[in-house]
Amino acid sequence: MAVYVHPWNLGFGLIPPTMPYEVVMATMQVGSFSVTEESFPAGANVVHGTTQTIILRDLLFLAGLMGTPAKQNTYAAWGNLLSHYSDLVVDKGEWRLCPEADGWDSTAKGQLMYRLGMGMAGWMLWQHYGIIHIADAEPFIGQALATCDPAFAGAWLKSQKKYGKKGGYKPDLFCLNGQGQAVIVEPKGREGSPGVVKGDKEKGKKQVANVSPQGVPLAPTLGNLVVATTFRISGHTVRSGKGSQVAVVDPEEALDALPVPMSVEDIMLASYAKVLRHVGQEQLALMLELSGEGLLDGDDIREALDVDTLGLAQLPLAVVGDTVIGIEAGVALALLTAPVEPGNGSVYQRVQSAIEFLPSVTDRVLRNARRTVLPNGVVIGSVPRRG
Repeated sequence: MAVYVHPWNLGFGLIPPTMPYEVVMATMQVGSFSVTEESFPAGANVVHGTTQTIILRDLLFLAGLMGTPAKQNTYAAWGNLLSHYSDLVVDKGEWRLCPEADGWDSTAKGQLMYRLGMGMAGWMLWQHYGIIHIADAEPFIGQALATCDPAFAGAWLKSQKKYGKKGGYKPDLFCLNGQGQAVIVEPKGREGSPGVVKGDKEKGKKQVANVSPQGVPLAPTLGNLVVATTFRISGHTVRSGKGSQVAVVDPEEALDALPVPMSVEDIMLASYAKVLRHVGQEQLALMLELSGEGLLDGDDIREALDVDTLGLAQLPLAVVGDTVIGIEAGVALALLTAPVEPGNGSVYQRVQSAIEFLPSVTDRVLRNARRTVLPNGVVIGSVPRRG
């Protein structure tokens, strides 16, 4: 089944809101957090003991993206997350929950910290752990359980109790690194000191170890990761080393893990479909899922490209004032258009070739810019566009 979307209709049905000035300014704030790495093999530490920074705009966008179900058609999720712009403040240079969070009930704090934990996990994976594509694990695991022997599925879910009484011991994310290797990830998030996620990290270890990718090699180092985020509340007395923190844990893979079939194309297409649905581009997401590759005409895509004042070309997917969410032009063309000639390689190979060019693009036009280009080519930026 072919699905065709003319680029002029990419924004059909979307009414770009005007971002209030105070929200724009608040989301441009930069705050810090500390990082610890636990159970890493000798010599494998990446950013252990360091202090990292993130702009609030990127954290809230990623919190919305990572927390949006892969099969949910909504373009409001990322915008709704911007309603949290006042829920985080910079306290002594560090990101913390606002003082009012002291009076929130546990459910409100829990929901916010789930989203922030997802967002921080995405940031760490993309910025520091060599991840290119991030997809929801549930559709893959559900398909594996639906097609395996019923007795086997029952043994996993009940007799062995590997997934807990309600089947909750499953990871959230299947990822691909730059070498085409799988990385299984479980994010966590809580308010409080770093010690409050001790139990979450133990559960997360079981979750990532419970599945084994089949068809894509598991990364030999850092193939299973638990990313646990804790935020402190502004105004609280915080001892040194006990502030807002991200702990990354590398547990061992279980020998009797559930085999989950997948391919590099499956994960990559699922990751982009998740992004497209997040900003309301349901038809484009369906095109990738149903056809397994792009079907659009390259000339039509080029007509729809947007070049900002810094010279970065991208396919805009959603616009809020001067903030544009899109896909870098080369990656968009490789992903969404049909190959000009047979034998040009798989869609995964074409996209990876375009992604390899991204560093030179970002070095040239993004230095000192209020613009973020993720390793998969997704662009989040506040640079005014050319009229």
